[in-house]
Amino acid sequence: MFGYCYLCSTEFSGINYFCEDCSRIRTYIKLYKKRPVEILDNVLSRPKEKQINREMIEIKNEIKNKEVQLQESLNEYPNKEKILSELKKKVNHLKK
Repeated sequence: MFGYCYLCSTEFSGINYFCEDCSRIRTYIKLYKKRPVEILDNVLSRPKEKQINREMIEIKNEIKNKEVQLQESLNEYPNKEKILSELKKKVNHLKK
């Protein structure tokens, strides 16, 4: 059975209302509320050269958020200092 995606209007085969890509976007919105839309607005509403810079800023922000979450969760583990230092090395390598 062929149908058209309710979001992007492309033709696809299946019984769903959304194509595979739009279905993934819909899932992200369900999981993260407004965050996916904010990221899309911040990244895609810019010229191509600035998009790359903004992508790096968004990635760094996500890394910082994950660092905070990790720090909070590591407080529960006895060897947290070793784990934290290894993770910080990996994160610092990614930031470069």
